[in-house]
Amino acid sequence: MISVKIEELKREEFTEALGVLNEAAKSYKKVLPPEAYKEPQMSLEEFSSEAERIKFLTAKLDGEIVGIMGYEYVGDAALVRHGYVKPSYQRMGIGSTLLKAIEEKIKSEGKVKKIIVGMYRRAYWAVSFWSKHGFMLIDNSEEVLRRYYNIPEVQIRNSIAMCKEV
Repeated sequence: MISVKIEELKREEFTEALGVLNEAAKSYKKVLPPEAYKEPQMSLEEFSSEAERIKFLTAKLDGEIVGIMGYEYVGDAALVRHGYVKPSYQRMGIGSTLLKAIEEKIKSEGKVKKIIVGMYRRAYWAVSFWSKHGFMLIDNSEEVLRRYYNIPEVQIRNSIAMCKEV
C-alpha cells in the first residue's frame, strides 16, 4: 500500500479529478451494454453540477490526483458516489484509503446510520471491492436505487446497491 494524501476537492481541481473519473470509467466498456455506456462517462458541466452537492475527497501522490471519491446525504443514508482510481494506481490501497476517510467523516458527522453505494452489477471488481469493505448486497436494489439516486433508468436496470451500517 502506498501513502497518499487525502484532501477535499477544490474547484480548481475539477478538470484533473474528472480526468481520473473518465479514465477509470473506461473499464465499464467491457461489461456494460452499449446503451448504458458512454465516453466520456461525464462532462465537466455534469461533474461540476455533481460537486455542488457531493463532498469529494481526493487521493494525491506527489501533488497529482490519483483517486477521487465523494459522499452525500439523502434522507436517512449517506451515499458514496463516484469512487475512481487511475488505472495505473489501482490495487495499491488508494480506494480503501479514500473509503476509510469517507467512513470516518460520515461517522463523525453522526447524521445517519447507514452508507449505501450503487454500482453496475457486472462490474465484478467494484462488487468485490465493496464486499471486502463490509458492504452487503441489498435484496431490493432497484427500489433502493430509485429511492436514493437520481440516475437514468438504463443505469438502474444495470446496477445493484450495497449497504453498510455505521
